[in-house]
Amino acid sequence: MGSVSVSESELKLESTGGYVYGALHAEENITVTDSELEATADGIVGYAIEAIEGNIAISGSNVTATATGTNAQSAIRADGGNIQFTDSLVVADGGIDVAGTVTVTAGNDVLEVLGGAASASATAKAYVQASGTLAITNATWTSDWNGYGYVEIALHSHVYDDGVVTTAPTCTETGVKTYTCACGDSYTEPVEATGHTESEPVVENEVAATCTKDGSYDLVVYCSVCEAEISRVTMAGDPATGHTYEFSEFTWAEDLLSAKAVYACHCGETMTVDATVTMKGSNGVYTMTATVTDSDGTVHTDTQVAGISLTTIAADYTSVNDAIAAANALVANNYTNFDTVTNAINKVQWNLSVVNQGTVNNYAEAIETAIANLIPVTIEETVNIEEPIEDMDTEVEPDEDESEPVETPVDENPTTGVAVALLPMAIAMAGVVSRKRLG
Repeated sequence: MGSVSVSESELKLESTGGYVYGALHAEENITVTDSELEATADGIVGYAIEAIEGNIAISGSNVTATATGTNAQSAIRADGGNIQFTDSLVVADGGIDVAGTVTVTAGNDVLEVLGGAASASATAKAYVQASGTLAITNATWTSDWNGYGYVEIALHSHVYDDGVVTTAPTCTETGVKTYTCACGDSYTEPVEATGHTESEPVVENEVAATCTKDGSYDLVVYCSVCEAEISRVTMAGDPATGHTYEFSEFTWAEDLLSAKAVYACHCGETMTVDATVTMKGSNGVYTMTATVTDSDGTVHTDTQVAGISLTTIAADYTSVNDAIAAANALVANNYTNFDTVTNAINKVQWNLSVVNQGTVNNYAEAIETAIANLIPVTIEETVNIEEPIEDMDTEVEPDEDESEPVETPVDENPTTGVAVALLPMAIAMAGVVSRKRLG
């Protein structure tokens, strides 16, 4: 017969007699798939499973082959091809006879040779993966009657390559390295994560300094591989600049007698400076001019026309009060001409209107001039040096005419409320101190 194919079957084949050429016999190929097969050849010469010109391929099946008899040959014979089987093959008695090669793939009890002889070409080899088993019991390995040599059945030992990274590691996740044997078996090992690679720091979130706050910026380090943020540090930037004021405008009091210069910073903050106000005009109509001078010499002015009666506006006595305060800080008896200061103070007329502001200013200048021209008292000492002084514990009697400090009467300025000290006219003269030798 030609080829034989068995699939999803349960077969029990037995052949007996003198010359048995195969309980399962085919002139060409034999294929057994997903089946339970038991083949027995019991004769003088015979084979349990035989393919004369083709191959024997068994997969997904449990096969038991038995060859018995006086001159039993091989349980399985592929006279002109190869034997390839997977899963379970049991050679209960007899050997394996193949003209080509024997290929065994992992299964259960993959190959079990219980007895008999096995023969094939000198290069035929059977390999079993490590997951399978190979049990050889009472097997006689001899050259077949054609002198082709012997079949070498060896348990396969895995030899793995150096491994290939099949899943590359990342900065934070492990990878996979796969090691593979020539038979196709493989195993894996983890590959350690690489960790981040720092790039050069970059500047982010830069905040410029303002008038009142320092600037700042973030110094950030990213991974050059995955671009993840590794670190972020907030750094101090430029210091606060402080306000820079420029003239903006004048603001006038309601009575137009005073004004302030307004200076504005670019941030919105403002400051004011008292302006100098001058007036010109007559008959109740006056041109008021406000003036302020910047530190660089720039002059700013503004004018307003006012219809006012100046006699109802009090003069400014601030400079007069300051001059009197300076005089009161002095001791009258220490100067020979302090009466000039007193006279200047007594000449001040209070309650003048702004029309007489010049006169008021003159009062202040007169007091200041008198203070500047004060002459200090000179104290003389007379000591008898004709004889040595034996005792220095001499009491010094003050002259009878030495004046005691005189309390200065106070006249209150009814307009400003500033106390004005009316200093004494008399100046006590310093006495002459005489030191006498004690007897």
